[in-house]
Amino acid sequence: MPLSWLTLTLTAFATDTSVITVQRGDSSHRLPQLPTVASIDPEAGRCIVTYTWDGTKSVGAIGACAAAFTPADRAQLTSSAWEGQGSPGLIAEVWVSLADRPGELPLWGVLARPGVALDLDGEAREMPHRAQEVPSTALPFEPAEVFADADCDVRVEVGPSGLPTLVAATACEPRVGDAIEVLLRSWRFQPWMIGGFPRQSAFELLASAAHGAQGAYEMTLTWPSDATRGGDSVHVTDRAVSRPPVERPTNPYVIQVRHKGFAAVRVHDLVMPEPWTGPDARSCPILVGVNSRLEVVTWPEARCHPDVELRSVAAGNAFRLTPAPNLEGERYARFRGVFRFAPNGGPVTFDLPSPDIEKGANDLPEGVHGRPAAVVLRSISPRFAGQGEASCTVDVAITRSGRPKDLRADASCPTDMQAASIKAIKRWRWAPPLEDGRPTTIRTRVTVRRQG
Repeated sequence: MPLSWLTLTLTAFATDTSVITVQRGDSSHRLPQLPTVASIDPEAGRCIVTYTWDGTKSVGAIGACAAAFTPADRAQLTSSAWEGQGSPGLIAEVWVSLADRPGELPLWGVLARPGVALDLDGEAREMPHRAQEVPSTALPFEPAEVFADADCDVRVEVGPSGLPTLVAATACEPRVGDAIEVLLRSWRFQPWMIGGFPRQSAFELLASAAHGAQGAYEMTLTWPSDATRGGDSVHVTDRAVSRPPVERPTNPYVIQVRHKGFAAVRVHDLVMPEPWTGPDARSCPILVGVNSRLEVVTWPEARCHPDVELRSVAAGNAFRLTPAPNLEGERYARFRGVFRFAPNGGPVTFDLPSPDIEKGANDLPEGVHGRPAAVVLRSISPRFAGQGEASCTVDVAITRSGRPKDLRADASCPTDMQAASIKAIKRWRWAPPLEDGRPTTIRTRVTVRRQG
């Protein structure tokens, strides 16, 4: 089953001109410029705007919208004029989040749908549509059952924890739709990251009840990037998914860790991933967050092997954590670590940066290791000549004086990014880790990204 994704954030100055082009069948529409809004409060929520084409012009309609968006803001959004041609129907659904500095455009998240091609200039990207945990694809139907319409349009809204907050299947036989909704509610998806925090997002896909290899019914999915079948309408229902609150751990915490300026996290239970059966050792750096409702969300800090990443994220999401001190709302306490996988099904270990461990450093659980970490004092952004979103990871040795040496770009680093990445990282400076009070050398990995 193909799982693919893109992530959308757009931050630009008001003097910039950014373009979104939407292609659906014989319809093509273009938004020549993104509007600005007066309100500035990135924590205040979002405003959902749906743009449709009436045959001659675009029409904007406001959906759920935070109070921080003023009437003038809403008028700016709905009056955005799309150019284009085609039959009447939906152009795009856009989730707009407020900017955090005067003069900046808001953050725009474009809903991803199958059969719709997006050409997004600048920093624009689709909202993510990627599954992180797939407990099952089996549907509770007998092999001999026959359905009049087993193909459903499905809308999935994903909360900051990666859990679905709404799954709505429409345009199919009700029994099939109900079963697909129940199944997708057990999945976990990639949250949308804005400014280092997971936020609410949404996407659409096509789901079908189809016979699998053994004859039993399984759910098959067409993800937005497959673009194998078009759909000219968005189906939204009010069938929200309610989940019971996570129970607070009763066992004492074994480690207290803190990442940078975030609140500390108390770790009650750590879950190790399933071993990696490949012939080469692998690693996956992750960030793990927990909010006041004890919802845990894990996301990779850098690109990892897909199988290793799924194992790492699933294990991180199963951690039992509490924030210290208590947090309110969607603010996350978080920490970082690296899962290291031995080859051929060998043991898995979890490395924590030693400076991040505030309590429990002398009694770490089995398989957990504290590693000294170098602290970045100065960083320089590379200047890339090429185009397209990509990332480059560079392995670097940090000397006792905090200078980099012996820089080596990963084989996965695009050729046109290697020289610029290494040139920039050579100008970085670190505070080296201390052992017995003295600076020591260490190897680390630095990932730089090219945006769009």
